[in-house]
Amino acid sequence: MAMERRVRRQWEQLLEKLARDERLDQYADAVQKLVAEVLPQGELKDALTGGWLGHAVHPALTDVVTGTLASATLLHLVGTRHARRSSDLLVAVGLLAAVPTVASGLADWVDTYGEEKRAGFIHAVGNGAGLACYLLSFGPRLRGHGIRARALRVVGFGLLAGAGYVGGHMTLRKGMGVDHGAFAAFSEHWTPVMQDEELKENALTKASVNGADILLYKNHRKIYALGNSCSHAGGPLHEGKVDADGCVRCPWHHSVFDLATGEVVHGPASAPQRVLEVRRHEGTVEVRLRPHEDEH
Repeated sequence: MAMERRVRRQWEQLLEKLARDERLDQYADAVQKLVAEVLPQGELKDALTGGWLGHAVHPALTDVVTGTLASATLLHLVGTRHARRSSDLLVAVGLLAAVPTVASGLADWVDTYGEEKRAGFIHAVGNGAGLACYLLSFGPRLRGHGIRARALRVVGFGLLAGAGYVGGHMTLRKGMGVDHGAFAAFSEHWTPVMQDEELKENALTKASVNGADILLYKNHRKIYALGNSCSHAGGPLHEGKVDADGCVRCPWHHSVFDLATGEVVHGPASAPQRVLEVRRHEGTVEVRLRPHEDEH
């Protein structure tokens, strides 16, 4: 156990050091610029980031690629000649599945910056190198060089596993891609926020409830309330803008949410905003979680 902890710490320290290395920015920025040109904000990018699903698409797709290629590698190592032909088929399926997987990962990554951007770049490079090894393994296979093909697939899987570790570190340790508003401590009871007369018409207003920031917006005496931290990266929604359709746009990465329902209208956010009920009580604006959210 002591050895395992030391190895884990060394890997984490290495990854942290690489993520702080600003020399990677010149390469990561160039790739981000290219991705932004190929995947501008719109329906395709929204589909890839998972707004229709309610959470990111990329993690689920990686399971298909990794599982298929792991099975292919195992069959090629220990299987019969017939099993090795099946291994080739699985590699082909895994490489095809990698196309939407890579696209969804890049769609998520293009809006990151700083250490998240660099760690994501390392993740992408590792995965790209691993997939390249599998693709190149078909050359030796066709020429009858089984040992070279097996070696390429083993190396490829090792690279994918290493890149997967980086991906897990980014999400599970650094919180990249998680719903940044999920842990706000909103009450199920009516809680006073501010005086009704203090809330300006057609102005985004930040308030605090039990230490959690909320967004208030009054339009024609109707008041809307959402969690103020954008679910995508925690951007302050009160610094954004409201459009003619009653939607608020985050100032950081331009995710758009319906003020009435909290649903994602445009990404890169995939998770909806927390919605609070609002009432006026003796001249005071009060809020609480919607009952259906409490039941969950």
